[in-house]
Amino acid sequence: MSASPSLIGTIQSMKRDATPYQDVVSARLERAQAGDIKTAAFTHIAAEQAIAEAQRLDRDGARTNPKMPLAGVAIAVKEIVAVEGQPTTAGTTLDVSDLAPAQGPFIKRLRDAGAVVIGKTVSTEFALSYQNLTLKTPLNPRFDEPHTPGGSSSGSAAAVTAGLCDFAVGTDTGGSIRVPAAFCGVTGFKPGMEFWSREGMFPLSRELDTIGLVTRTPDDLVTVLESLGHGIVARAPLASFRLGLPEVHFYDNLEPAVASAMNDAITRIMRGGAAVSRLVIADHSELNSFAQVVNSATLVRYLGRERVESGLDKVDPVTRLRFEAGLAADTFQVQSLMGMRRTLANRMKSNLSHIDALITPTTPNLPVPLSSLPDAQATAAWQAVTARNVRFANLFNFTAISIPLPGATPVGLQLMAPSGSEMKLAAIAAALQHALD
Repeated sequence: MSASPSLIGTIQSMKRDATPYQDVVSARLERAQAGDIKTAAFTHIAAEQAIAEAQRLDRDGARTNPKMPLAGVAIAVKEIVAVEGQPTTAGTTLDVSDLAPAQGPFIKRLRDAGAVVIGKTVSTEFALSYQNLTLKTPLNPRFDEPHTPGGSSSGSAAAVTAGLCDFAVGTDTGGSIRVPAAFCGVTGFKPGMEFWSREGMFPLSRELDTIGLVTRTPDDLVTVLESLGHGIVARAPLASFRLGLPEVHFYDNLEPAVASAMNDAITRIMRGGAAVSRLVIADHSELNSFAQVVNSATLVRYLGRERVESGLDKVDPVTRLRFEAGLAADTFQVQSLMGMRRTLANRMKSNLSHIDALITPTTPNLPVPLSSLPDAQATAAWQAVTARNVRFANLFNFTAISIPLPGATPVGLQLMAPSGSEMKLAAIAAALQHALD
């Protein structure tokens, strides 16, 4: 994890160097364009706009401006998140131009801090799944042969892993940042729903949507959080944290490589002095159908039933399955699941108040070859397994971070804590990174 240059190191280097930001950004654009030939992470590279932004940084003296701590940092933004002057198609071939949102406060905040958006990255269609069958899929940079990078923030994770940007913006409604982060061996951050504005994001589910980040490491995540004015992340040794290991569900039926990596990580975490306790998480299996029913129904309502029905033969087969579920959803079932989720969320937060964070594998499985997902049914079955550990944080509005574990095969370790714990969870993630490196 520590082999790549840190984000803070990149920023400090740019501030020390006299090279104009225009030249720095030009070089990053060339790297992104060359690398994207292999990874196919981008849907749009905004060369002209990025150069204009870099020229503005040079004119405004951004190198010495304390209000621009991210000056010259090259970022990529998931296709479903609006950036002024760049296309937002929600990853679909359907015409949704009438629904495309305007740029929201979070992207403006990044740009005001000096970050340069070099382009938009691939999202699965409407961010409904981890994998599409007929639409563009980035290649997972961790493998020589075509493997899934996970999704729906697939392009963002692939771009960060391949070094095509310094960090990337994604969205997470059911693990959509953390799964590709784990599969690509980088860090994925899903805050609580209240942490950052969701304006400017093409909505999937207002019940669960969050905007978040993909960074190389937890240290890079800390740099971004501090640069955006969230205060200083209080660094602390592992021994100062209370961590919980759920005894059932999250550790069931792990693939051997995932189990081995997690066992090694937990051993090292305990040697580092962290207080680790085993606990039982209340069963929430009655909410397993939430994404299939509520998210699908919500999206159908947003798009409009007529548009969805007329577009069934035009969308990806995986999307079609979700559209059909949304069209068939029973209003009473939708309302019942939403009410049940809110009740359980309050109970879950209270029951875990005695620990600082839960530790689980991000996914119980490893990235699979694209050839192993031949049709929509196989893809849906694989996704149901893959989503098992990540959907908890969305259902109960927890903050969650996936960090990469050492090793040749990408395995993610997930930290979760109730909403409002974003800065503490970043501190825990950073402490774990240093203990595991």
